[in-house]
Amino acid sequence: MPDGVEFDVLSRAECLRLLPVAGLGWVSYARSDAPRMVPVRFLVHEHEVVFRTGYGERLAAAVHEPVMTLGVQALDPATGTGWYVTVTGRARLVGDPLVNEGLAAPWAGGQLLVGIPVQEVAGRRILPEAAASPSVRPLHRVRSDARLQIA
Repeated sequence: MPDGVEFDVLSRAECLRLLPVAGLGWVSYARSDAPRMVPVRFLVHEHEVVFRTGYGERLAAAVHEPVMTLGVQALDPATGTGWYVTVTGRARLVGDPLVNEGLAAPWAGGQLLVGIPVQEVAGRRILPEAAASPSVRPLHRVRSDARLQIA
């Protein structure tokens, strides 16, 4: 595990190129008592990330507290390198397949589609240890159970 890490900011274009590669991500949304994060399979369709959901918490969040964030990542534990991208937008229920042509989703899940327009996009590339600057606080493994501590 590398001792130091440094992040390069990804351009919007690079974030949008990497986003569909993942296919599996985490959606975060607010509830009155606490924030929630749940894994979802998604696809990118016309400047929007779309995932399936059933009648429940995620659907209620999309209707009542519509700002959601989708996060995706690819990490190589051997080298400590990788990238992550987040997309934030006002979620909405996605309409009829005749209206949203091309949304035939190949995964199991709920019966409804939620879309998060790609409004805010952010991403970072995690560089190898050799590129880390001394100003970045390194991460150290404190035990073999993979808990990390900021030094």
